[in-house]
Amino acid sequence: MFRWFQELKPQTKVGLVTVTLILSGVALLVVSLSRFEQVRLSAADLHDRSFPARTQLEKVDQSLELTTWKFSSILVQPDGASQVVMLEDTRRQLTTTDNEWQRFKQVSLDRPGEQALRAEFERLQAHQRDLAGPVGLGLISGMIEKKDPGELFADRTFVELRDTQRQMSDIIRRIEYELYEPVLNEQLDAAGRAAESGIRDIWIAYATVMFVSSVIAIVAFRSARRTERMKELDDTKRRVEANRNELETRLYRALEMATTEEAALKLVGQAIVEAIPDQATELLVAESGVAHFRQVLSTDVEHRGPGCPVVSPADCPAATRGNTMVFPSSTALDACPFLRERTDRPIAASCQPVLIAGKPLGVIHTTYGPTLPDEETFVALELIARRAGERVGMLRAFAESESAARSDPLTGLLNRRSLDSAVRRMLAEHHTYAVAYGDLDHFKRLNDTFGHDVGDRALRLFAKALRDAVRPNDLVCRYGGEEFVVVLPECPLEEAVPVLDRVREAVADIGTSGRVPAFTVSFGVASSAQADSFERVVSLADAALMQAKADGRDRVTVSAGQPQAALPAGPPAALPVAPTE
Repeated sequence: MFRWFQELKPQTKVGLVTVTLILSGVALLVVSLSRFEQVRLSAADLHDRSFPARTQLEKVDQSLELTTWKFSSILVQPDGASQVVMLEDTRRQLTTTDNEWQRFKQVSLDRPGEQALRAEFERLQAHQRDLAGPVGLGLISGMIEKKDPGELFADRTFVELRDTQRQMSDIIRRIEYELYEPVLNEQLDAAGRAAESGIRDIWIAYATVMFVSSVIAIVAFRSARRTERMKELDDTKRRVEANRNELETRLYRALEMATTEEAALKLVGQAIVEAIPDQATELLVAESGVAHFRQVLSTDVEHRGPGCPVVSPADCPAATRGNTMVFPSSTALDACPFLRERTDRPIAASCQPVLIAGKPLGVIHTTYGPTLPDEETFVALELIARRAGERVGMLRAFAESESAARSDPLTGLLNRRSLDSAVRRMLAEHHTYAVAYGDLDHFKRLNDTFGHDVGDRALRLFAKALRDAVRPNDLVCRYGGEEFVVVLPECPLEEAVPVLDRVREAVADIGTSGRVPAFTVSFGVASSAQADSFERVVSLADAALMQAKADGRDRVTVSAGQPQAALPAGPPAALPVAPTE
Protein backbone atom coordinates (compact mmCIF):
# COMPACT_ATOMS: atom_id res chain seq x y z
CA MET A 1 0.00 0.00 0.00
CA PHE A 2 2.84 2.40 0.85
CA ARG A 3 5.18 1.17 -1.86
CA TRP A 4 4.71 4.40 -3.83
CA PHE A 5 5.79 6.38 -0.74
CA GLN A 6 8.97 4.32 -0.35
CA GLU A 7 9.96 5.05 -3.95
CA LEU A 8 9.85 8.83 -3.43
CA LYS A 9 13.03 10.88 -3.00
CA PRO A 10 14.01 11.71 0.61
CA GLN A 11 13.19 15.42 0.31
CA THR A 12 9.78 14.55 -1.17
CA LYS A 13 8.99 12.32 1.79
CA VAL A 14 9.97 15.10 4.18
CA GLY A 15 7.79 17.54 2.26
CA LEU A 16 4.75 15.28 2.57
CA VAL A 17 5.34 14.87 6.32
CA THR A 18 5.66 18.63 6.71
CA VAL A 19 2.43 19.32 4.81
CA THR A 20 0.62 16.75 6.94
CA LEU A 21 1.79 18.40 10.17
CA ILE A 22 0.86 21.86 8.92
CA LEU A 23 -2.62 20.71 7.88
CA SER A 24 -3.05 19.11 11.30
CA GLY A 25 -2.18 22.38 12.99
CA VAL A 26 -4.55 24.31 10.75
CA ALA A 27 -7.36 21.86 11.52
CA LEU A 28 -6.70 22.32 15.25
CA LEU A 29 -6.88 26.06 14.89
CA VAL A 30 -10.11 25.97 12.86
CA VAL A 31 -11.91 23.67 15.33
CA SER A 32 -10.80 25.73 18.31
CA LEU A 33 -11.74 29.07 16.79
CA SER A 34 -15.20 27.83 15.92
CA ARG A 35 -16.07 27.94 19.63
CA PHE A 36 -15.49 31.66 19.63
CA GLU A 37 -17.47 32.38 16.48
CA GLN A 38 -20.32 34.01 18.35
CA VAL A 39 -17.99 36.22 20.30
CA ARG A 40 -16.22 37.15 17.11
CA LEU A 41 -19.47 38.09 15.40
CA SER A 42 -20.44 40.29 18.30
CA ALA A 43 -17.08 42.01 18.29
CA ALA A 44 -17.20 42.40 14.55
CA ASP A 45 -20.58 44.12 14.76
CA LEU A 46 -19.15 46.66 17.17
CA HIS A 47 -16.05 47.04 15.04
CA ASP A 48 -17.99 47.63 11.82
CA ARG A 49 -19.57 50.75 13.23
CA SER A 50 -16.25 52.61 13.16
CA PHE A 51 -14.45 50.54 10.56
CA PRO A 52 -15.14 52.69 7.42
CA ALA A 53 -13.90 55.91 9.03
CA ARG A 54 -10.76 54.27 10.49
CA THR A 55 -10.04 52.45 7.25
CA GLN A 56 -10.34 55.61 5.18
CA LEU A 57 -8.25 57.53 7.66
CA GLU A 58 -5.51 54.89 7.33
CA LYS A 59 -5.66 55.29 3.57
CA VAL A 60 -5.15 59.04 3.93
CA ASP A 61 -2.19 58.38 6.25
CA GLN A 62 -0.66 55.83 3.90
CA SER A 63 -1.12 58.11 0.89
CA LEU A 64 0.49 60.99 2.77
CA GLU A 65 3.46 58.80 3.79
CA LEU A 66 3.84 57.66 0.20
CA THR A 67 3.85 61.29 -0.95
CA THR A 68 6.59 62.15 1.56
CA TRP A 69 8.64 59.13 0.52
CA LYS A 70 8.37 59.93 -3.18
CA PHE A 71 9.52 63.52 -2.64
CA SER A 72 12.63 62.16 -0.87
CA SER A 73 13.18 59.41 -3.47
CA ILE A 74 13.50 61.94 -6.27
CA LEU A 75 16.89 63.00 -4.93
CA VAL A 76 18.41 59.53 -4.99
CA GLN A 77 17.42 58.47 -8.49
CA PRO A 78 20.44 57.32 -10.58
CA ASP A 79 19.89 59.68 -13.50
CA GLY A 80 17.94 62.71 -14.67
CA ALA A 81 15.34 60.73 -16.59
CA SER A 82 14.47 58.66 -13.51
CA GLN A 83 14.20 61.84 -11.41
CA VAL A 84 11.74 63.42 -13.87
CA VAL A 85 9.61 60.27 -13.87
CA MET A 86 9.57 60.18 -10.04
CA LEU A 87 8.67 63.91 -9.86
CA GLU A 88 5.67 63.38 -12.11
CA ASP A 89 4.63 60.35 -10.03
CA THR A 90 4.85 62.52 -6.88
CA ARG A 91 2.50 65.10 -8.36
CA ARG A 92 -0.04 62.39 -9.09
CA GLN A 93 0.32 61.13 -5.53
CA LEU A 94 -0.58 64.60 -4.18
CA THR A 95 -3.87 64.40 -6.07
CA THR A 96 -4.47 60.89 -4.72
CA THR A 97 -4.00 62.16 -1.14
CA ASP A 98 -6.52 64.94 -1.71
CA ASN A 99 -9.08 62.46 -3.06
CA GLU A 100 -8.58 60.08 -0.12
CA TRP A 101 -9.13 62.97 2.29
CA GLN A 102 -12.42 63.90 0.60
CA ARG A 103 -13.61 60.30 0.95
CA PHE A 104 -12.69 60.34 4.65
CA LYS A 105 -14.77 63.45 5.26
CA GLN A 106 -17.80 61.59 3.88
CA VAL A 107 -17.52 58.74 6.43
CA SER A 108 -16.01 60.59 9.41
CA LEU A 109 -17.53 60.15 12.88
CA ASP A 110 -17.62 63.88 13.69
CA ARG A 111 -16.25 63.41 17.16
CA PRO A 112 -15.90 66.48 19.42
CA GLY A 113 -12.81 68.46 18.38
CA GLU A 114 -12.64 66.72 15.00
CA GLN A 115 -13.79 69.79 13.01
CA ALA A 116 -10.85 71.90 14.23
CA LEU A 117 -8.34 69.19 13.38
CA ARG A 118 -9.84 68.72 9.92
CA ALA A 119 -9.69 72.47 9.25
CA GLU A 120 -6.03 72.57 10.30
CA PHE A 121 -5.29 69.57 8.06
CA GLU A 122 -6.89 71.27 5.04
CA ARG A 123 -4.89 74.44 5.72
CA LEU A 124 -1.68 72.43 5.76
CA GLN A 125 -2.84 70.53 2.68
CA ALA A 126 -3.24 73.81 0.78
CA HIS A 127 0.18 74.95 1.99
CA GLN A 128 1.67 71.64 0.76
CA ARG A 129 0.29 72.25 -2.72
CA ASP A 130 1.77 75.76 -2.67
CA LEU A 131 5.21 74.38 -1.75
CA ALA A 132 5.13 71.45 -4.18
CA GLY A 133 5.59 73.66 -7.23
CA PRO A 134 8.74 75.47 -6.04
CA VAL A 135 10.18 72.22 -4.71
CA GLY A 136 9.62 70.55 -8.09
CA LEU A 137 11.28 73.46 -9.89
CA GLY A 138 14.17 73.34 -7.44
CA LEU A 139 14.64 69.63 -8.01
CA ILE A 140 14.65 70.08 -11.77
CA SER A 141 17.17 72.91 -11.43
CA GLY A 142 19.30 70.77 -9.15
CA MET A 143 19.22 67.92 -11.64
CA ILE A 144 20.29 70.25 -14.44
CA GLU A 145 23.08 71.72 -12.32
CA LYS A 146 23.96 68.21 -11.03
CA LYS A 147 23.86 69.31 -7.41
CA ASP A 148 24.68 66.92 -4.62
CA PRO A 149 21.54 65.22 -3.14
CA GLY A 150 22.55 66.36 0.33
CA GLU A 151 22.46 69.99 -0.79
CA LEU A 152 18.95 69.54 -2.21
CA PHE A 153 17.80 67.88 1.04
CA ALA A 154 18.94 71.00 2.96
CA ASP A 155 17.03 73.42 0.72
CA ARG A 156 14.74 75.71 2.81
CA THR A 157 11.61 75.12 0.69
CA PHE A 158 12.15 71.35 0.73
CA VAL A 159 12.64 71.41 4.52
CA GLU A 160 9.45 73.44 4.93
CA LEU A 161 7.55 70.97 2.71
CA ARG A 162 8.74 68.01 4.77
CA ASP A 163 7.78 69.83 8.01
CA THR A 164 4.30 70.54 6.61
CA GLN A 165 3.88 66.87 5.69
CA ARG A 166 4.97 65.83 9.20
CA GLN A 167 2.33 68.16 10.73
CA MET A 168 -0.33 66.66 8.47
CA SER A 169 0.70 63.15 9.57
CA ASP A 170 0.46 64.27 13.22
CA ILE A 171 -3.12 65.49 12.67
CA ILE A 172 -4.09 62.16 11.10
CA ARG A 173 -2.69 60.28 14.08
CA ARG A 174 -4.42 62.62 16.58
CA ILE A 175 -7.77 61.97 14.90
CA GLU A 176 -7.12 58.24 14.92
CA TYR A 177 -5.64 57.78 18.39
CA GLU A 178 -7.22 60.65 20.37
CA LEU A 179 -10.73 60.63 18.88
CA TYR A 180 -11.49 57.31 17.16
CA GLU A 181 -9.51 54.74 19.05
CA PRO A 182 -11.10 55.41 22.50
CA VAL A 183 -14.55 54.89 20.96
CA LEU A 184 -13.51 51.62 19.35
CA ASN A 185 -11.82 50.45 22.53
CA GLU A 186 -14.91 51.13 24.55
CA GLN A 187 -17.02 49.14 22.07
CA LEU A 188 -14.64 46.21 21.88
CA ASP A 189 -13.51 45.94 25.47
CA ALA A 190 -16.49 44.01 26.64
CA ALA A 191 -16.53 41.50 23.78
CA GLY A 192 -12.78 41.28 23.44
CA ARG A 193 -12.26 40.58 27.12
CA ALA A 194 -14.32 37.43 26.85
CA ALA A 195 -12.55 36.10 23.75
CA GLU A 196 -9.02 37.27 24.47
CA SER A 197 -8.09 34.55 26.90
CA GLY A 198 -9.36 31.71 24.75
CA ILE A 199 -7.86 33.00 21.54
CA ARG A 200 -4.50 33.47 23.22
CA ASP A 201 -4.52 29.90 24.42
CA ILE A 202 -5.45 28.64 20.96
CA TRP A 203 -2.67 30.59 19.31
CA ILE A 204 -0.15 29.33 21.82
CA ALA A 205 -1.20 25.76 21.14
CA TYR A 206 -1.14 26.33 17.40
CA ALA A 207 2.24 28.07 17.51
CA THR A 208 3.67 25.23 19.59
CA VAL A 209 2.43 22.60 17.12
CA MET A 210 3.73 24.58 14.16
CA PHE A 211 7.09 25.26 15.79
CA VAL A 212 7.67 21.62 16.69
CA SER A 213 6.49 20.55 13.23
CA SER A 214 8.75 23.08 11.54
CA VAL A 215 11.80 22.06 13.56
CA ILE A 216 11.21 18.38 12.79
CA ALA A 217 10.60 19.13 9.11
CA ILE A 218 13.68 21.37 8.77
CA VAL A 219 15.98 18.86 10.47
CA ALA A 220 14.60 15.99 8.43
CA PHE A 221 14.71 17.97 5.20
CA ARG A 222 18.31 19.06 5.72
CA SER A 223 19.34 15.52 6.53
CA ALA A 224 17.54 14.19 3.48
CA ARG A 225 18.91 16.96 1.27
CA ARG A 226 22.45 16.34 2.51
CA THR A 227 22.05 12.65 1.72
CA GLU A 228 20.66 13.48 -1.71
CA ARG A 229 23.51 15.90 -2.43
CA MET A 230 26.09 13.32 -1.43
CA LYS A 231 24.39 10.86 -3.74
CA GLU A 232 24.38 13.44 -6.54
CA LEU A 233 28.08 14.17 -5.97
CA ASP A 234 28.86 10.46 -6.05
CA ASP A 235 26.82 10.07 -9.24
CA THR A 236 28.59 13.04 -10.81
CA LYS A 237 31.99 11.69 -9.78
CA ARG A 238 31.17 8.28 -11.23
CA ARG A 239 29.86 9.88 -14.42
CA VAL A 240 33.00 12.00 -14.82
CA GLU A 241 35.19 8.98 -14.15
CA ALA A 242 33.22 6.89 -16.64
CA ASN A 243 33.46 9.61 -19.30
CA ARG A 244 37.16 9.99 -18.65
CA ASN A 245 37.74 6.25 -18.92
CA GLU A 246 35.72 6.06 -22.10
CA LEU A 247 37.59 8.98 -23.65
CA GLU A 248 40.94 7.55 -22.58
CA THR A 249 40.11 4.12 -24.01
CA ARG A 250 38.86 5.48 -27.32
CA LEU A 251 41.77 7.91 -27.65
CA TYR A 252 44.30 5.21 -26.79
CA ARG A 253 42.87 2.86 -29.43
CA ALA A 254 42.80 5.64 -32.02
CA LEU A 255 46.37 6.79 -31.34
CA GLU A 256 47.63 3.21 -31.45
CA MET A 257 46.47 3.11 -35.09
CA ALA A 258 48.22 6.39 -35.96
CA THR A 259 51.55 5.58 -37.63
CA THR A 260 52.67 9.18 -38.23
CA GLU A 261 52.89 12.26 -36.05
CA GLU A 262 50.57 14.14 -38.39
CA ALA A 263 47.89 11.47 -38.05
CA ALA A 264 48.27 11.41 -34.27
CA LEU A 265 47.88 15.20 -33.99
CA LYS A 266 44.79 15.07 -36.20
CA LEU A 267 43.23 12.57 -33.79
CA VAL A 268 44.15 14.82 -30.87
CA GLY A 269 42.23 17.66 -32.53
CA GLN A 270 39.18 15.43 -33.00
CA ALA A 271 39.32 14.38 -29.34
CA ILE A 272 39.45 18.03 -28.24
CA VAL A 273 36.39 18.87 -30.34
CA GLU A 274 34.47 15.98 -28.77
CA ALA A 275 35.53 16.88 -25.22
CA ILE A 276 34.87 20.67 -25.42
CA PRO A 277 32.97 21.36 -28.66
CA ASP A 278 32.08 24.99 -27.89
CA GLN A 279 35.50 26.38 -26.93
CA ALA A 280 38.32 27.81 -29.05
CA THR A 281 41.32 25.52 -28.56
CA GLU A 282 44.68 25.25 -30.27
CA LEU A 283 47.64 22.89 -30.05
CA LEU A 284 51.11 24.44 -30.25
CA VAL A 285 53.97 22.03 -30.91
CA ALA A 286 57.74 22.39 -31.14
CA GLU A 287 59.29 20.19 -33.81
CA SER A 288 62.19 17.87 -33.04
CA GLY A 289 65.38 19.90 -32.75
CA VAL A 290 63.45 23.19 -33.16
CA ALA A 291 62.93 25.54 -30.25
CA HIS A 292 59.92 27.40 -31.69
CA PHE A 293 56.22 26.64 -31.34
CA ARG A 294 53.92 26.31 -34.34
CA GLN A 295 50.16 25.90 -34.35
CA VAL A 296 49.38 22.40 -35.63
CA LEU A 297 45.61 22.48 -35.06
CA SER A 298 42.79 24.78 -34.01
CA THR A 299 39.14 24.01 -33.30
CA ASP A 300 38.27 27.57 -34.38
CA VAL A 301 38.30 26.80 -38.10
CA GLU A 302 37.31 30.29 -39.21
CA HIS A 303 39.71 32.43 -37.18
CA ARG A 304 42.36 29.82 -36.30
CA GLY A 305 42.15 30.98 -32.69
CA PRO A 306 42.77 31.39 -29.82
CA GLY A 307 46.08 32.61 -31.30
CA CYS A 308 48.52 32.52 -28.38
CA PRO A 309 51.66 34.49 -29.44
CA VAL A 310 54.11 32.51 -27.29
CA VAL A 311 57.23 31.76 -29.32
CA SER A 312 58.89 28.78 -27.69
CA PRO A 313 58.48 26.27 -24.83
CA ALA A 314 60.97 28.29 -22.80
CA ASP A 315 58.62 31.30 -22.91
CA CYS A 316 55.42 29.39 -22.02
CA PRO A 317 54.67 29.32 -18.24
CA ALA A 318 52.74 26.04 -18.47
CA ALA A 319 55.44 24.35 -20.57
CA THR A 320 58.31 25.43 -18.33
CA ARG A 321 56.50 24.35 -15.14
CA GLY A 322 55.18 21.14 -16.66
CA ASN A 323 51.81 21.61 -14.95
CA THR A 324 48.32 22.64 -16.04
CA MET A 325 47.76 26.35 -15.51
CA VAL A 326 44.29 27.89 -15.23
CA PHE A 327 43.70 31.64 -15.50
CA PRO A 328 40.23 32.73 -14.25
CA SER A 329 40.61 36.20 -15.78
CA SER A 330 42.97 37.81 -18.27
CA THR A 331 42.85 41.01 -16.21
CA ALA A 332 44.05 39.37 -12.99
CA LEU A 333 47.41 40.34 -11.52
CA ASP A 334 48.81 36.82 -11.98
CA ALA A 335 47.34 36.21 -15.45
CA CYS A 336 49.62 34.86 -18.19
CA PRO A 337 51.24 37.85 -19.97
CA PHE A 338 50.54 36.30 -23.37
CA LEU A 339 46.84 36.15 -22.43
CA ARG A 340 46.63 39.67 -21.03
CA GLU A 341 48.30 41.31 -24.02
CA ARG A 342 46.00 39.99 -26.74
CA THR A 343 42.47 40.72 -25.51
CA ASP A 344 40.54 43.87 -24.68
CA ARG A 345 37.87 42.08 -22.64
CA PRO A 346 38.17 39.76 -19.64
CA ILE A 347 38.40 36.09 -20.61
CA ALA A 348 39.42 32.90 -18.85
CA ALA A 349 41.92 30.38 -20.21
CA SER A 350 43.73 27.14 -19.46
CA CYS A 351 47.02 25.67 -20.71
CA GLN A 352 47.81 21.95 -20.55
CA PRO A 353 51.47 21.15 -21.33
CA VAL A 354 52.19 18.23 -23.67
CA LEU A 355 55.29 16.49 -22.34
CA ILE A 356 57.67 13.83 -23.70
CA ALA A 357 59.62 12.17 -20.89
CA GLY A 358 59.14 15.28 -18.76
CA LYS A 359 60.31 17.66 -21.47
CA PRO A 360 57.84 20.12 -23.07
CA LEU A 361 56.72 19.17 -26.56
CA GLY A 362 53.81 21.60 -26.82
CA VAL A 363 50.77 23.05 -25.07
CA ILE A 364 46.99 22.79 -25.46
CA HIS A 365 45.67 26.34 -25.06
CA THR A 366 41.94 27.02 -24.57
CA THR A 367 40.03 30.26 -24.00
CA TYR A 368 36.62 30.51 -22.37
CA GLY A 369 34.04 33.19 -21.70
CA PRO A 370 34.17 35.34 -18.58
CA THR A 371 33.96 32.21 -16.36
CA LEU A 372 35.77 28.88 -16.27
CA PRO A 373 34.03 25.60 -17.13
CA ASP A 374 33.55 22.69 -14.73
CA GLU A 375 36.35 20.41 -13.56
CA GLU A 376 35.40 17.72 -16.08
CA THR A 377 36.70 19.90 -18.92
CA PHE A 378 40.18 20.19 -17.38
CA VAL A 379 40.27 16.46 -16.63
CA ALA A 380 39.54 15.70 -20.30
CA LEU A 381 42.15 18.18 -21.58
CA GLU A 382 44.84 16.87 -19.24
CA LEU A 383 44.08 13.32 -20.39
CA ILE A 384 44.32 14.33 -24.05
CA ALA A 385 47.58 16.21 -23.41
CA ARG A 386 49.12 13.22 -21.63
CA ARG A 387 48.10 10.72 -24.32
CA ALA A 388 49.25 13.08 -27.09
CA GLY A 389 52.68 13.43 -25.49
CA GLU A 390 53.04 9.68 -25.05
CA ARG A 391 52.10 8.83 -28.64
CA VAL A 392 53.98 11.65 -30.36
CA GLY A 393 57.03 10.90 -28.23
CA MET A 394 56.87 7.24 -29.22
CA LEU A 395 56.44 8.08 -32.92
CA ARG A 396 59.39 10.47 -32.79
CA ALA A 397 61.51 7.87 -31.05
CA PHE A 398 60.56 5.32 -33.73
CA ALA A 399 61.37 7.84 -36.46
CA GLU A 400 64.76 8.61 -34.93
CA SER A 401 65.53 4.90 -34.56
CA GLU A 402 64.50 4.23 -38.13
CA SER A 403 66.53 7.17 -39.36
CA ALA A 404 69.54 5.95 -37.39
CA ALA A 405 69.12 2.46 -38.86
CA ARG A 406 68.87 3.85 -42.39
CA SER A 407 71.65 6.42 -42.16
CA ASP A 408 75.39 6.47 -41.85
CA PRO A 409 76.10 7.85 -38.35
CA LEU A 410 79.05 10.01 -39.44
CA THR A 411 77.71 11.72 -42.58
CA GLY A 412 73.93 11.26 -42.23
CA LEU A 413 73.78 9.77 -45.74
CA LEU A 414 72.07 6.50 -46.61
CA ASN A 415 73.92 3.34 -45.67
CA ARG A 416 74.29 0.42 -48.07
CA ARG A 417 71.25 -1.44 -46.77
CA SER A 418 69.02 1.61 -47.15
CA LEU A 419 70.42 2.21 -50.63
CA ASP A 420 69.58 -1.35 -51.67
CA SER A 421 65.98 -0.92 -50.44
CA ALA A 422 65.58 2.40 -52.25
CA VAL A 423 67.04 1.00 -55.46
CA ARG A 424 64.65 -1.97 -55.36
CA ARG A 425 61.71 0.42 -55.17
CA MET A 426 63.15 2.47 -58.01
CA LEU A 427 63.68 -0.59 -60.21
CA ALA A 428 60.14 -1.77 -59.51
CA GLU A 429 58.94 1.48 -61.11
CA HIS A 430 61.18 0.84 -64.17
CA HIS A 431 63.23 4.04 -63.92
CA THR A 432 66.42 4.52 -65.90
CA TYR A 433 69.32 5.82 -63.85
CA ALA A 434 72.99 6.73 -63.68
CA VAL A 435 75.40 5.61 -60.96
CA ALA A 436 78.36 7.69 -59.77
CA TYR A 437 81.03 5.96 -57.71
CA GLY A 438 83.21 8.47 -55.84
CA ASP A 439 86.31 8.23 -53.71
CA LEU A 440 88.35 10.81 -51.77
CA ASP A 441 91.87 10.93 -53.23
CA HIS A 442 94.73 10.04 -50.88
CA PHE A 443 92.33 9.76 -47.92
CA LYS A 444 94.63 7.39 -46.02
CA ARG A 445 97.45 9.92 -46.18
CA LEU A 446 95.02 12.61 -44.88
CA ASN A 447 94.10 10.40 -41.92
CA ASP A 448 97.67 9.41 -41.14
CA THR A 449 99.01 12.97 -41.41
CA PHE A 450 96.31 14.99 -39.65
CA GLY A 451 94.47 12.39 -37.60
CA HIS A 452 91.14 10.68 -37.82
CA ASP A 453 89.21 13.70 -36.48
CA VAL A 454 90.34 15.74 -39.49
CA GLY A 455 89.52 12.79 -41.77
CA ASP A 456 86.03 12.52 -40.30
CA ARG A 457 85.51 16.26 -40.73
CA ALA A 458 86.56 16.00 -44.37
CA LEU A 459 84.06 13.16 -44.92
CA ARG A 460 81.25 15.21 -43.38
CA LEU A 461 82.07 18.28 -45.46
CA PHE A 462 82.24 16.19 -48.61
CA ALA A 463 78.88 14.55 -47.79
CA LYS A 464 77.30 17.96 -47.41
CA ALA A 465 78.74 19.15 -50.72
CA LEU A 466 77.38 16.00 -52.34
CA ARG A 467 73.88 16.48 -50.89
CA ASP A 468 73.79 20.13 -51.92
CA ALA A 469 74.72 19.33 -55.54
CA VAL A 470 72.18 16.59 -56.32
CA ARG A 471 68.39 16.66 -56.67
CA PRO A 472 66.09 15.91 -53.71
CA ASN A 473 65.07 12.52 -55.13
CA ASP A 474 68.63 11.40 -55.92
CA LEU A 475 70.06 8.67 -53.66
CA VAL A 476 73.34 9.50 -51.91
CA CYS A 477 75.06 6.72 -49.96
CA ARG A 478 78.28 6.25 -48.04
CA TYR A 479 79.31 2.93 -49.54
CA GLY A 480 82.19 2.32 -47.17
CA GLY A 481 85.21 4.20 -45.78
CA GLU A 482 85.86 7.12 -48.13
CA GLU A 483 83.76 5.62 -50.95
CA PHE A 484 80.39 7.09 -51.95
CA VAL A 485 77.70 6.02 -54.44
CA VAL A 486 75.17 8.37 -56.00
CA VAL A 487 72.14 7.03 -57.89
CA LEU A 488 70.49 9.60 -60.18
CA PRO A 489 67.10 8.39 -61.48
CA GLU A 490 66.08 9.50 -64.97
CA CYS A 491 69.44 11.22 -65.51
CA PRO A 492 71.50 10.63 -68.70
CA LEU A 493 75.27 10.44 -68.39
CA GLU A 494 75.80 13.78 -70.11
CA GLU A 495 73.69 15.43 -67.37
CA ALA A 496 75.29 13.51 -64.52
CA VAL A 497 78.86 14.61 -65.32
CA PRO A 498 78.25 18.38 -64.75
CA VAL A 499 76.64 17.58 -61.40
CA LEU A 500 79.75 15.71 -60.28
CA ASP A 501 81.99 18.47 -61.56
CA ARG A 502 80.08 20.88 -59.30
CA VAL A 503 80.85 18.56 -56.40
CA ARG A 504 84.56 18.67 -57.24
CA GLU A 505 84.44 22.47 -57.37
CA ALA A 506 82.75 22.56 -53.95
CA VAL A 507 85.46 20.26 -52.60
CA ALA A 508 88.10 22.63 -53.91
CA ASP A 509 86.38 25.50 -52.08
CA ILE A 510 86.42 23.44 -48.88
CA GLY A 511 90.21 23.12 -49.18
CA THR A 512 90.60 26.90 -49.32
CA SER A 513 88.28 27.55 -46.35
CA GLY A 514 90.86 26.45 -43.78
CA ARG A 515 88.47 24.06 -42.06
CA VAL A 516 90.40 21.01 -43.30
CA PRO A 517 93.51 20.49 -45.43
CA ALA A 518 92.86 20.55 -49.17
CA PHE A 519 91.74 17.26 -50.73
CA THR A 520 90.25 16.10 -54.05
CA VAL A 521 87.73 13.52 -55.19
CA SER A 522 87.42 11.27 -58.24
CA PHE A 523 84.25 9.82 -59.77
CA GLY A 524 83.39 6.98 -62.09
CA VAL A 525 79.99 7.13 -63.85
CA ALA A 526 77.93 4.40 -65.52
CA SER A 527 74.38 4.15 -66.86
CA SER A 528 71.60 1.57 -66.51
CA ALA A 529 71.64 1.42 -70.31
CA GLN A 530 75.06 -0.28 -70.10
CA ALA A 531 74.07 -3.28 -67.94
CA ASP A 532 71.05 -5.38 -67.00
CA SER A 533 71.42 -5.18 -63.18
CA PHE A 534 72.17 -2.58 -60.58
CA GLU A 535 75.15 -4.55 -59.29
CA ARG A 536 76.65 -4.60 -62.80
CA VAL A 537 76.13 -0.84 -63.23
CA VAL A 538 77.88 -0.24 -59.89
CA SER A 539 80.77 -2.45 -61.06
CA LEU A 540 81.07 -0.42 -64.28
CA ALA A 541 81.10 2.83 -62.28
CA ASP A 542 83.72 1.35 -59.96
CA ALA A 543 85.87 0.37 -62.94
CA ALA A 544 85.51 3.91 -64.32
CA LEU A 545 86.62 5.25 -60.90
CA MET A 546 89.73 3.09 -61.07
CA GLN A 547 90.43 4.53 -64.50
CA ALA A 548 90.04 8.07 -63.08
CA LYS A 549 92.56 7.21 -60.38
CA ALA A 550 94.95 5.83 -62.97
CA ASP A 551 94.55 8.95 -65.13
CA GLY A 552 95.71 11.24 -62.30
CA ARG A 553 92.69 11.63 -59.92
CA ASP A 554 90.47 14.70 -59.35
CA ARG A 555 88.31 13.96 -62.39
CA VAL A 556 85.09 12.36 -63.62
CA THR A 557 85.47 9.30 -65.84
CA VAL A 558 82.54 7.77 -67.74
CA SER A 559 82.31 3.99 -68.03
CA ALA A 560 84.03 2.48 -71.05
CA GLY A 561 80.64 1.37 -72.33
CA GLN A 562 79.92 4.93 -73.35
CA PRO A 563 81.20 6.31 -76.69
CA GLN A 564 82.99 9.01 -74.71
CA ALA A 565 85.32 6.99 -72.48
CA ALA A 566 86.65 9.79 -70.26
CA LEU A 567 86.08 13.45 -69.62
CA PRO A 568 89.39 14.86 -68.33
CA ALA A 569 89.31 17.50 -65.68
CA GLY A 570 91.86 19.98 -64.43
CA PRO A 571 95.21 18.93 -62.98
CA PRO A 572 95.04 16.80 -59.83
CA ALA A 573 95.29 18.66 -56.58
CA ALA A 574 98.00 17.51 -54.17
CA LEU A 575 97.94 17.67 -50.40
CA PRO A 576 100.04 20.44 -48.85
CA VAL A 577 102.30 17.91 -47.18
CA ALA A 578 103.98 14.64 -48.24
CA PRO A 579 105.02 13.79 -51.81
CA THR A 580 102.47 12.69 -54.41
CA GLU A 581 101.99 8.96 -54.62
